[in-house]
Amino acid sequence: MEQSLDMNNDNIHNVKDPDPRAADHVTNKRYVDDNFLNKNGGLMFGTLSMNRNHLIGIPEIPRFQNSAVNRTYVANQLNSKLDKSANDD
Repeated sequence: MEQSLDMNNDNIHNVKDPDPRAADHVTNKRYVDDNFLNKNGGLMFGTLSMNRNHLIGIPEIPRFQNSAVNRTYVANQLNSKLDKSANDD
């Protein structure tokens, strides 16, 4: 098909479980739900490569023992320890 398909706000049903290999392949909701991390949280397995990009929006105070921390938090913790150490002398 070389033309646009106007669904007139109707749904497309019975989309095959995909093995999308091209950028223009269609997929179904099940594939997206099973293969992409929910923005509200979820589990992720394996390595995450940031490809030299930055993590942003990290809370100022970590919630869990193994939470990521931002630079400001680390600097504040180090300065607090250094100040305490200097005052102990």
